[in-house]
Amino acid sequence: MFNGYKRNLDASINSPRKDPPWQLFYLGLGIAILALTIFSFFPSTNFLEKITKEIFLFFLTPWFFIIFILKEKFANFGFNLENKKQGFYLALIALLISLFLGYFLINFSHFSKSYSIPQGITNNFGLFILYELVLVNIALFFQEYFFKGFLLSLTKEKMGYYSIAFQAIIYLTPLAIISTSLWNIVPLVMISIFGGIISYKTNSFFYSYLYALLFIIFLDAYLIYLG
Repeated sequence: MFNGYKRNLDASINSPRKDPPWQLFYLGLGIAILALTIFSFFPSTNFLEKITKEIFLFFLTPWFFIIFILKEKFANFGFNLENKKQGFYLALIALLISLFLGYFLINFSHFSKSYSIPQGITNNFGLFILYELVLVNIALFFQEYFFKGFLLSLTKEKMGYYSIAFQAIIYLTPLAIISTSLWNIVPLVMISIFGGIISYKTNSFFYSYLYALLFIIFLDAYLIYLG
């Protein structure tokens, strides 16, 4: 009797995520777009306000929808460390390709003249590390989960590979509208596409997040090095 109960329990724990019905699918999309709209059109006056908005809109809102409306495990929506070997391998490949493209962007285009880096970190290594590992890292973590974890997982079953392009468009469109120079979002285009592929293949946003963080750090460091 107990062995049968244990088998049923194990099966329920390891059961794959259910494809949500269309009503909940559209509800999830609506919640995602509403969260992104609120984030984009209600400006923050400081970093603490921005991070508070990201935590609430990009993390707690999806969590509430997944747990209480879809009644699914949070891990089924990208918040897991499954497929480690494939994840680290894809992250490394994406990083190398992105650095290669970044090198050509910096040396053979107007990218370096338009891409903005805070002046305060260019001559202070300690501030550079603080900026990248605290400010950039925290903001990137919640953004990557929202787009590569929640939104990609929500659309993956119904849209297939098109979900990679979908989450990239949703991510990049507001940035293109508010950006003072489109050169500033070129690295984010690479992150959204390559990161989307990584998350799609691994069912985890962590490897995409790791790739994106390393790419931004190396890119900023190289631009500061060139002066």
